[in-house]
Amino acid sequence: MNIPRTLLSMVLTAFLAFSICGTVTAQHKNFILVIDAGHGGEDPGATRSRYLEKDINLEIALSLGSLITRSLPGVDVLYTRTEDRAVGLAARGDFANRAGADLFLSIHTNSNASSSPNGSETYVMGMDKSDDNLAVAKLENDVMRYEKDYTTTYAAFDPASTEMSIIMGMMQYAHFESSLEFARMVQRRFAADTPLRDRGAKQGPFAVLWKPTMPRVLVEMGFISNDSDRRYLYSDKGKAAIVEVLYGAFREYKEGLDSGITPAPAPVPAPVFTQTTPPAAPVTAAPPVTAAPPVTATPLVTTTPPVTTAPPAPVIVVPPVQTAPPAPTVIREFYVQLAAARTSVSVLDNRWTPYRGEVVERQIDGWFKYALGPYTESEAAAKLAEVRRTKFRDAFIVR
Repeated sequence: MNIPRTLLSMVLTAFLAFSICGTVTAQHKNFILVIDAGHGGEDPGATRSRYLEKDINLEIALSLGSLITRSLPGVDVLYTRTEDRAVGLAARGDFANRAGADLFLSIHTNSNASSSPNGSETYVMGMDKSDDNLAVAKLENDVMRYEKDYTTTYAAFDPASTEMSIIMGMMQYAHFESSLEFARMVQRRFAADTPLRDRGAKQGPFAVLWKPTMPRVLVEMGFISNDSDRRYLYSDKGKAAIVEVLYGAFREYKEGLDSGITPAPAPVPAPVFTQTTPPAAPVTAAPPVTAAPPVTATPLVTTTPPVTTAPPAPVIVVPPVQTAPPAPTVIREFYVQLAAARTSVSVLDNRWTPYRGEVVERQIDGWFKYALGPYTESEAAAKLAEVRRTKFRDAFIVR
């Protein structure tokens, strides 16, 4: 589907405005968390026998919100739904935007045609087109059909189009580090505190993550299609453990933000220099000048013979030198970012292999960002393709 360029321009402009607004310190006092229980109403989500995804999603969402409200003062918890009702994918993001949310957490349960896949995974907004990730995104995005006029609402949402790839790439960069950091916290706790297999933090083109303009993740708690996962998900022990996993990850994320917030120093006014001009010295009139007596010229007798002048030399016209045009200026301002951290990591650390020694550290907005570069735009694109074939599959281009 080809998106009109005017629509693309409008979407990009709006996105940049949201991104800029997102960097400004929020004016509300409390941290706002929006918890999104996936599916609902006529959309049951994934199903297996009498088990419906929409029910377990809502139960976990409400239990998590209640625990956070009781345990973490200074956090306002909002829900996209608190009962069994349908909410559009775009409407969920719009709700978070209007609320000025600081984090958007969408809770889901996975499913597969095969009963073999199992485990938990957490997604951030991105354009990873691996078959597994696209299959999960397609499954979650298919619920659009339950919405009235969904073809109009999601006209601009086509992950297969070039234009959408550009938009998604920009959206991936906005809040990407924060989203990925939280996703990894969730997965570390799933691995440590539950028997569910850790499938990792991943990227995917999810429609529910398209609209929110803050850090946002989508958690797939486990597979309803897998017998072992399903028994755990629907057991009291499993539900309690999953709530603790999400609560612990959120608390860790929030504490990290709180510890990293420092008030910006007050601007130092530029010094004002006052130029003091010394008083002018009094002007003393000069004495009158006495004219010298007239000088009588003495005639000069010349005995030198007249000089014969040589004929003028011929004039040789030299053609102008043809100078080569100046070479075009090559601007290298693009980097391939590998990772970001709250604390500094040596660029010689073994974790940067095979780019150990090539990595540069840049400190931006309280983050230590590790990248390769700088490159021209075409060089960066080629380098990104190379880097993503290594262990740095989440790398992306920044300026």
